[in-house]
Parts: sequence; C-alpha cells; structure tokens
Amino acid sequence: RAGSLKQLCEECDYISLHVPYMKETHHLISAELLKVMKPTCHLVNFARGELVDTAAMRTLYDSGDRTGRYISDFADEHLHDHPRVVCMPHLGASTAEAEENAASMAAMEIMDFIETGTVINSVNFPTTKLERISAESRRICIVNKNVPGMLGLITSTLGKSGVNIIQQINTSRDNLAYNVVDIADTLSEDQLSGLQGEIAKLDGVISSRVISFGHDRPGFFNVNRNN
Repeated sequence: RAGSLKQLCEECDYISLHVPYMKETHHLISAELLKVMKPTCHLVNFARGELVDTAAMRTLYDSGDRTGRYISDFADEHLHDHPRVVCMPHLGASTAEAEENAASMAAMEIMDFIETGTVINSVNFPTTKLERISAESRRICIVNKNVPGMLGLITSTLGKSGVNIIQQINTSRDNLAYNVVDIADTLSEDQLSGLQGEIAKLDGVISSRVISFGHDRPGFFNVNRNN
C-alpha cells in the first residue's frame, strides 16, 4: 500500500482514477506528479477530465519524457491528437439499451402519476408515494403553495364535506407542496365536483385532481387560475 499519492505515482505501472471532481481534486495528477511517474506508466481516467493537468502531460509527451498511454472518455484540447492518447466517446448513458430503459422508466412513472398521483424523479416536485389500501376509495391530489396553515385548511374543508379521510401524505419542495389524500368513496360525482370547487377557493391552492379507484373513469382535474 502506498503511503502517499507521490509514492503511488513513482511505483505504479498502471493508475486508474476514481474520484469526484471538486476544488480539492482539480489537477489531482499535477505536473509534479506526472514528472515522478514512470515514463511508461499508463493512466486511465474515466472519472473527470479536470483531474489531470493535461497541458503538463502534453509537454512531457512532446519532450519524450513520457511514453505511457493516457486513456480517457473526456475530450481534451491538449491531447486529442496525440498518438499515445486514447480518447473514447463519453456515451455510457446513450447506448440503445440505456435509451430504451430510460424511455420505459419515464413511461412507467407517468402512468404511475396518472393512476395513483405518485411523483418520483421529478425536477420540481417533491417525491411523493402513498400506497393504496382500499379499492373503495377516492384519491384527491392537491398542489398548493408551500405556506403555513395550508394542510389544516385542506383537511378542514374535507371534514366539512362529511368525508372520512382514510390516509394522507404531505410533501414539499421549495415553494410547492403536494398533498395526496385518500377518502372514503361516499360522495357522488356532483358532490366530489363541489368539494373540488371548495378546495379551489382556498387561497394558495393551485390545482386538484380526483383519482377514482375501482371506476372506469380516470377522475377529473381542477385548476385554480387565481393562484
């Protein structure tokens, strides 16, 4: 085991980099370390291009002081045309398999949102998942501004309508909050529409959606354009 990075560079025939790029690791393989490496040492960098001082490496290549290969998947202005450098495409996420898996995952997540209100891997909504516990229920998904007192207003409005709340979850991210509430399936379509209207009147509510478990209908959507 090497006692220091310098000792490692002095003794190794192959070096592979597996560290994140940050201020402390900028040019981790510096001009000084490149000079103490064995001239034939091969350097493999599939981590980040900025970890290596490639301008210093080019100088060593041009002077003949370095003959080992540099293998990376990051294009580099100093090394791209050197015969001792192997630069591979950085396309791990763009293979046919990866594209197919990403498309399938996106479709499944959209389907899950439409059918259950579940939100995962969203860039601007909080992750929210509430397992179904009863087919004899309706689910209301409410988007509102993330301000104090909103959850109390929403539950009070539901309580005034006479429905029984079976379960609920409240999550938030930055200025948005998302509520998923399962209620007993005791209201008619007109009563549910009226309940949505009452929820829409609440200051801070942006939209609501009713999901009808056990029904052929997908539910209905309400947007509060005043918020």
